[in-house]
Amino acid sequence: MKYIINDKFIFNPNDLVLFDSKHPEIVTKIKKPVGRLLLELLHNNKINVSRDYLLEKVWSTNMFTASNAGLNNYISELRKAFSLVGCEDDIIITLPKFGFRFEADVASYSLSEDHSDDNNLSNDAEPSEPDEKIQPKKSFPPKAIKFLLIASGIMVIIIFLWMVLKKDEVHRLEKIAKVGQCDIYSMSKVYFKDETISYIKKTLDHEGFDCTNRQLDVFYIEDRINRKRVRADLVSVCARNPDQNYNFCFNVKNQRNNAK
Repeated sequence: MKYIINDKFIFNPNDLVLFDSKHPEIVTKIKKPVGRLLLELLHNNKINVSRDYLLEKVWSTNMFTASNAGLNNYISELRKAFSLVGCEDDIIITLPKFGFRFEADVASYSLSEDHSDDNNLSNDAEPSEPDEKIQPKKSFPPKAIKFLLIASGIMVIIIFLWMVLKKDEVHRLEKIAKVGQCDIYSMSKVYFKDETISYIKKTLDHEGFDCTNRQLDVFYIEDRINRKRVRADLVSVCARNPDQNYNFCFNVKNQRNNAK
């Protein structure tokens, strides 16, 4: 099951990604508990939901320790995620001394008869409201969405490559590490290998990629001001389909702060 918010933003609970359907290159990945929280808000769209209810459904039901501080943090992360994909509306309303309300037009659609996406966020938690409360609207062709995501990911890599390599000689693709089932490749010269690998690991962990149970190809490229200072870097995480072609790439571009 996927969800369309305000006829524009798409949330995929299976991949934990939120993106702008009209500009699919604008995509952000959220953490699993944040995804569970968003799912509860979607299933209770335009309904006032108490803090106690959310703490029970998102945390306690899934055997995690519930806390108001954690709920506040995840609400902030959700608002940031929507802001990152270009949502300017205040769709998460805070209800003082009570809880929150998700205020948006929400539709859902399934890519197949297997409605297992929501269950990937929780072992046994069921949606708090039946799916009939979310009225289906016109769906976006999944093949078109997948193509645009892949094409935009490739374009980001090409543009970044051109920026870096226009002033340097071409550096051949080099495998620099294997972390679990993830193969890590460098697309530029690596000056500090251990430090670079550690940085990539932290990026993968922060974005929620699990190299223990999933086989991924990770590409890293950087633009340096000099030997010691990095101006910008790009970590591109790609998954292969059974035909060994890339069917998904998630890009994390970081503009370093080099101010002294």
